[in-house]
Amino acid sequence: MKWLSGILVAAVFAVMTFGLWGYLNRPESELSWPAHIQGVAFSPYAADQNAFGSKDVPPVEQIDSDLRLLENNTYAVRTYSALGSLGTTTRSSI
Repeated sequence: MKWLSGILVAAVFAVMTFGLWGYLNRPESELSWPAHIQGVAFSPYAADQNAFGSKDVPPVEQIDSDLRLLENNTYAVRTYSALGSLGTTTRSSI
């Protein structure tokens, strides 16, 4: 009889724990994306390019193409480098 009360206490505790966990972790709906994103961090490297290789700098045409994809979706573009063709990012974004 002692083992039955122990199992009953453990089962009640498990149900209460699961119920509390379920109550505290209810799913919430996500807010929808705005029409325009305030700003993005921009890195023009493609999948086959290496940001650490000095010879793998994206061409100006690729940077212009990437910025054209962003022009109607964001107000600001932030970049973290201005070396080589990456320096044309600011001219291309105007």
